[in-house]
Amino acid sequence: MTPTHRRQRRRPAAFTLLEVVISLVVIGVLVATMSSAIVLATKALPTDDTDAGSIVSAAQVMQQFRDDLQQAIHLTERDPNAVTAVLPDQDGDGAPEVIRWAWAGSAADPLTRQRNGGAPVIVIKEVETLTLGYAAVDRSAVFPGTPVESAEELLSSQDGGTGTGSEKLKSSAWFGTRVDPNLPADATGWRITRATFYGDKQGGSGSTITVELRDWDSDAPGNTVFDSMDRPESDLTAWDWYDFSFDGSPTFDASEDAFINLANYGGGDAGKWEYDKGNSAPTNMYESGDEGAAWTAYADDEELKHYVYGIYTAPGDGWSYTRQRVKCVDLSLALTRNPSRTLDTMVALPNAPVAVDDLWVTDFGSDPTRLDLDANGVADWSGSFNDSRMMNGHWAIQAGHQLEPDDTAFDTPTVLNVRLRDITDDGAGAGVRWRCDRGDGLQTVITAELELDGGEQVLTVQGLDDGGTLTTWFTATTDDTDAWVHLRLLLDPDNDRAGVEINQLRVGAFVYGTTADNGSPSLGFFADSANAGVQCDHVAVAVAGTTAVEADATINGATAGASIDLDDDDGGLGLGNTAGTSSADSSGTSSSSTSSSTSSSSSWWGSLFN
Repeated sequence: MTPTHRRQRRRPAAFTLLEVVISLVVIGVLVATMSSAIVLATKALPTDDTDAGSIVSAAQVMQQFRDDLQQAIHLTERDPNAVTAVLPDQDGDGAPEVIRWAWAGSAADPLTRQRNGGAPVIVIKEVETLTLGYAAVDRSAVFPGTPVESAEELLSSQDGGTGTGSEKLKSSAWFGTRVDPNLPADATGWRITRATFYGDKQGGSGSTITVELRDWDSDAPGNTVFDSMDRPESDLTAWDWYDFSFDGSPTFDASEDAFINLANYGGGDAGKWEYDKGNSAPTNMYESGDEGAAWTAYADDEELKHYVYGIYTAPGDGWSYTRQRVKCVDLSLALTRNPSRTLDTMVALPNAPVAVDDLWVTDFGSDPTRLDLDANGVADWSGSFNDSRMMNGHWAIQAGHQLEPDDTAFDTPTVLNVRLRDITDDGAGAGVRWRCDRGDGLQTVITAELELDGGEQVLTVQGLDDGGTLTTWFTATTDDTDAWVHLRLLLDPDNDRAGVEINQLRVGAFVYGTTADNGSPSLGFFADSANAGVQCDHVAVAVAGTTAVEADATINGATAGASIDLDDDDGGLGLGNTAGTSSADSSGTSSSSTSSSTSSSSSWWGSLFN
């Protein structure tokens, strides 16, 4: 019988009680040692309760301070211990962000940061000193001066050919001369005051000489008679020069010509009139056999003898509007716990924010009546606002609404910006009315109305004349019916003058008159009808009391009442075919300053101040 073997199982090794006790003791010692090391290391780290920790925390705050300043588009407060910066909208509520950093000025006072008029938040508990320095640069925008008229000047003449001839003035044979005026290079317009012709009697004692002022239509006399003067043929006594005056002459553009003709509307021959022969000038003498319906040129070398006098307009002294842009801010901060050590940094401001004293702005991203940009507890917009007419960041203008800032006088240099477009070609327009330079019971009024008319947007800007009557300063047109029209008015109350800029084109500086202050809102909207179709997507008013304004240059500009074509070659709102000057500022000299200047900005038109 085979013996049977039983398999032996090996039991796993186990700790004895003694081994477990020893291990626990060792682990406890290690844990205690590591805990002590961690505690010691933690105590060695800088905290706000240590000098090193407070410096680290302060440096982090300074970084946030710098970030706010670098986003600023305006600085509305620029004090040694406080600064208020206006930043573009960051939270999507359609309103800019207003951030104020401030230190009360006494040792151990806190540094605070305030956002959009809310409660100031302490960001550093105890500050020994905070000093802010501002490096600013002066930027000047030069506008064309108000056009001025010359004394009476000789504009055109013909007297002295190699030979002469004469022509009887018959009812079936009229004749005249094209007037191509001799103007200075900077002339913007001209008008005729009188014309002199060389003639003699012909014997028709009952006939009448009629001298007419007509338009010049491209390459021939036109059919529009602007003014005329009658003189009996009996006044002609011998060969001599005879004057004919014009009281109703229009103002022609500097590039336009005119036509003056001698007419006979019946009776005998109305004198005989001399012309020169042998001239090298182009043909300027024309005749008509059908009382001015059609005209035919004379021979190339024949010119009607004449002297034409008139007055031309040219820009007056240019107007320079100077404001300050802050290029950088020097920050110097010392903590109370370590006053001998300061944190110093120079913050370059890439937006070069404009220095202003007061600012009101809305981009219609939200109900303007809820805005309180200056955090004074009063809404920037007064009155009842119909927010149902607001959509996609613009507002369909409704009459009766107004912007009533705290400063309603606007008796210091002030800038108004507005952006408009008309989407309805219905013969109705809308716009804005600005009552400003208020004081001593007087005010001036400036209006801007936009209307889509026949496929063109037409902007008309008016101001008061010396008699207190609204007079058209200029009109601007564009056939881009979807484009926004940017209008900027720069007010100089010291000189009763307003600079006008549209789509970055400086149109000119216009002298305004005043009228009795009627107490109406400073900035109001008007509309020709409830559905005029004019939209507004931006309004801003910036005030500063220390802006420098001065007359310092003579440059070309637009004539009051002139029409400006804003369309460029691409058909958009551009700068082609215009009469003003570009709005690129001329740089001034950098200086350290805390004084303020004026202008206004928003994200869409900050390029106006670059």
